Amino acid sequence: MNRPSSTAPRSGKPVSRSLVTRLVLAVVVLALLGAGYRYWASRKEMAAEGAYRTTSVERGDIRVAISATGTLSAISTVTVGTQISGQVTDVLVDYNSRVKKGDVLARIDP
Repeated sequence: MNRPSSTAPRSGKPVSRSLVTRLVLAVVVLALLGAGYRYWASRKEMAAEGAYRTTSVERGDIRVAISATGTLSAISTVTVGTQISGQVTDVLVDYNSRVKKGDVLARIDP
C-alpha cells in the first residue's frame, strides 16, 4: 500500500478563499452597474424620442367647427337705479363701455 504522500509540494501560490470571494463579488457588482447604466441610458433615449412629435407645416383650410350652447356669466355685476321714474329717451353707453362715477348713462323723460 503505497500511497503518495500528502505533503507533496504544490505548484504555485495557494489562493485564499477570501480573495476568490472578493473577485467574484467585484465581477457581480460591475455587471450590475453595467446593466443599470444600460437600462438608464435606454430609458433616457426613449424619453427624449417620445417627448415631442413633429410634422411639416402645410397650408390649408380649417375644417373643424365647434358649436356649443351654454350660459355666460359676468364676473361682477352692478345694479343701476334711478331716483325718478319715467321713460328712457336716450342711452349714452353701450355694452361693456367703461364708465366712471358721475357719468351720465341715460336720459329719462319724467
